[in-house]
Parts: sequence; C-alpha cells; structure tokens
Amino acid sequence: TQAFWVYAGLTKVYVTDMASHFNITRQTAGVDVDYAATADFKWNGGSLNGLGIFNNGVDPPQMWNPANTSTRLTALTNWPASTTAMVIRPAFKYFLIALDVTESGTRYPTVLRWSHPAAPGAVPSSWDYTNPTLDAGRTVLADTSGFLLDFAMLGQTGILYKEDSVYIMNYVGGRSIFDIDPLYSDIGLFARECVKPFRGGHFMVTADDIVIHNTGAPRSILTGRQRTTLFGNIDTTFKGRSFVVVNQPRSEIWFCYPETGYNQPNVALIWNWDNGTLGKRELGG
Repeated sequence: TQAFWVYAGLTKVYVTDMASHFNITRQTAGVDVDYAATADFKWNGGSLNGLGIFNNGVDPPQMWNPANTSTRLTALTNWPASTTAMVIRPAFKYFLIALDVTESGTRYPTVLRWSHPAAPGAVPSSWDYTNPTLDAGRTVLADTSGFLLDFAMLGQTGILYKEDSVYIMNYVGGRSIFDIDPLYSDIGLFARECVKPFRGGHFMVTADDIVIHNTGAPRSILTGRQRTTLFGNIDTTFKGRSFVVVNQPRSEIWFCYPETGYNQPNVALIWNWDNGTLGKRELGG
C-alpha cells in the first residue's frame, strides 16, 4: 500500500515516501560503504518481482527489498564473482540480463548474459551458463563492433541496442532459451538511457536522428533542419550523459542533453506522441 521513490547519487542511495527521506546505502558493521558511480556511469536497473535492482557499472549490482525504509541495499544474491556489467535490466518476467560485461578484469563490450529465471518473489538463483540444467546463458553479439548499450522490452519482445546496430530478442525456451537476430544494421543508439518504450513502440535517439519504431521500419520525428540543429548543438565530450524520460500523463517524451559548453544536460527536446508536436525547454540545476 506504500509507494517509494528511490534516487541514487554518486556515492549513496536514498528512498523517500514523499514525507521523509532515508539513506539505504549498503553497510558493513553499521557503516555506509560508499559507491563508486560517476556522472558517466549512470545508475540503471529496474524492478524484478517487486525487488529493486540497481547497477552503476562499477560496483557489484545491488538489490533492495522495499519492506520498509530501514532496509539497506545489499549485493545482488548469486551474482557471479569478479564480474560487473555496464547495464542490468529485468526482462521476460523472471530473467535478468546483463550487457557489456567485465569478467575477471577483462571487459567484453559485446557480451550479453542472462540469468536463470527467478522464482516468484525472489532474484535469480544462478548465472552459471556452463550448467546444462539451468537456463542461464552467455552470447557474443559481434556482427558489428559497437558496444552493447541498453535493452528495453516491447510487449513480449526484447530489443537490444548497440552503438551501431539493433537486435531483436525472443524467448523460445528449449536448449536455445532465447532467439536473437539482427533487426537494424544501419542505426544504433546514441547513448545509454536514450531509448524508452511508449504507447506506439520505442522512442530511440540514434547518432544523428530521433526515431520511433515497433520493429518495423524506423520513422524519424525530425525534419532535416531539426536534425542538423539538434545534433550540431550537442556537446561531443559529454553527449554520453544524455538521457530520455517519459512524462506519461502528458503523453510526452523528453530527450535531455548537454548543449555545447555544458557538462550536464541543460535542455530537453520534448515530443508529444498524441499530436506529434516538438518543443524545447531549459532544465534547471
């Protein structure tokens, strides 16, 4: 019956019930163990079985049981040792997937891993892809050289986004578990957190355009002049700090980005999917 909002900084994580704020940073012997997130390693994750999953690409992924505001984050149970991932997302009901994985100090930016499906109310019991009795897996998406950047569900279908291509991912079960095929080979994702589902499909920022798609032919929402103006004004050094958010009640999607000379997103391009209008506003702070 209680809703919580979790928000993460570079070193600590907090939760609010909209009345008070509580520190839920992991602890050892009653002392906070600060995180090592940076402005370039944005937090990601999601909700799996009602449990919060939080990942920053540097620290081991964290989990949070929202039983009450005094509960602290802890390391994700059964996550493989000496492993980190740039992105972790819930997928296909009870799976977690990990993108751009570092294993024993070696980074594999085109590697996708997925867990064994979790039992209801729990997190996955294993990520051991070498055990044939489990559904955990590991694959390399090396058709193109771009790094894996993000993942989002589109109905019952998963979409994997690389810097230079897009893949479609379907649950098939059996020995394969997932069927993964190229979807688009001529476009890729602008940066992590630059794709979001909405009522009409996926809103996706590419290297030089903003498109929407539902696995069919992508459709641009910009004119040629708008594309030139937008991407000509984005700071090339800090473009990776851009992100997309959905304002559901107003049928809006915001692409937040840093203009030249800014090191954090300072403006938002706003698209309304009901009437197709575009607007722009400055971001405070």
